[in-house]
Amino acid sequence: MPSHPHEEAASRFEFLLMGLARQMKVTRQIFCLGATRIDALEVGYSQTAEKFQRDIAWWLRASKGQMRMGITIDIKRGSGNIEIKSWVPTMSFPQNASTAPQVTQRILMKKGGNGQKPTIQGGDLIIPFQSLLLIEPREGEGDFVIAQDMLLYEFAELIWAAIEEGNA
Repeated sequence: MPSHPHEEAASRFEFLLMGLARQMKVTRQIFCLGATRIDALEVGYSQTAEKFQRDIAWWLRASKGQMRMGITIDIKRGSGNIEIKSWVPTMSFPQNASTAPQVTQRILMKKGGNGQKPTIQGGDLIIPFQSLLLIEPREGEGDFVIAQDMLLYEFAELIWAAIEEGNA
């Protein structure tokens, strides 16, 4: 059963992505389904890095080339650190050979403690427009960029609050 931090991460990510889509007026082109054939979001609260890599590799392979990227959100149970990775399929020859996907972006958010402010490493999260919607952007459209401040204060802090609520 998904935990509160798990559900908070998935719903907050969707909220941020749809906010950017609204600004570009492309919300009707994005379907908010638990499983999608274009991009995959895999969230875990107690999974290993190896399981994330296996899961995202499965999503990318199962799409038979329709999925251009996947994103994993790894919430570290002990520290509360949150790691976001963007993954893309790697080309393999022969085509049906199994290869590990490649990480194209890694963002690490640390809660901080004892009065320390939260920190973020890795910059803004960039989701290429064409990878998500499978079309070229038109005027007023572009990559989906979730800025560092949004990641920390509109995403990570709410996940941390869910963790604390679960520990209370």
